[in-house]
Amino acid sequence: MSFLTFKLYYWAKLPLAWFTFTFLVSYIIAVYDGHVYPLLPYISDTGTLSPESCIFGQMMNIGAVITMMAIYLRYRQVKLVLDAEDMKAMSILNTLSLYSGVVACLGISFVGNFQETNFLSLHLIGAGTVVLNGIFICTIHQHLDFDISKRMCYIRVFFTILTIILATLCLIFSIISILMHGQKKSKENRGYRYRLVATFCEYAVIMLPLCFLATLKAEFRLLQFEGIHFTTKWTRYASTANKIDTN
Repeated sequence: MSFLTFKLYYWAKLPLAWFTFTFLVSYIIAVYDGHVYPLLPYISDTGTLSPESCIFGQMMNIGAVITMMAIYLRYRQVKLVLDAEDMKAMSILNTLSLYSGVVACLGISFVGNFQETNFLSLHLIGAGTVVLNGIFICTIHQHLDFDISKRMCYIRVFFTILTIILATLCLIFSIISILMHGQKKSKENRGYRYRLVATFCEYAVIMLPLCFLATLKAEFRLLQFEGIHFTTKWTRYASTANKIDTN
């Protein structure tokens, strides 16, 4: 049987690389145009005004697709093991993580396409969806580790716990910052240092789950994808087309 073999383990690190590139591009454009203060702006602030908002939205959409692909590969990799071991309870958790991944990727698209200055409520819903589902996925999959070193297991637990802590701190310091000086971003305002802490936590909360995904590279190396074959039921061409496809 002829088949195509892809290096699937690249998908584990691709979301991390892509979103790092996305945030860097939107940050550079926003700073160059004078739309944000250079020192640690919120991620959303770098994708609010045109032209960076257009680029930010498109790149976030692409990132959502890339991330969904990585999550789906993880789902299939774990499913192969669980089906072989007949672990139905774990299979339910694995399926839930896939659905959670779909919702998280939809949230990524919301963040990119609904700017905070235009649709703040939808923007915040998208951001909250990404963070909460990202934590949920990491929590589940640290319990679905098979044949990995204890060191890697501890790293994934560390990423998950740190994400939860920093997400909480981000929320707290964001609220304090807003209460002290509203939405003003000038460093002369009283609560600006709290805002810096919040933005640092925000970047970490986004990047840590992506780092968690990147640690799946070793497990993805064990996966192999065979090329997709198409057949037709169109009577007039079925015998000839299907014969060509099998060759």
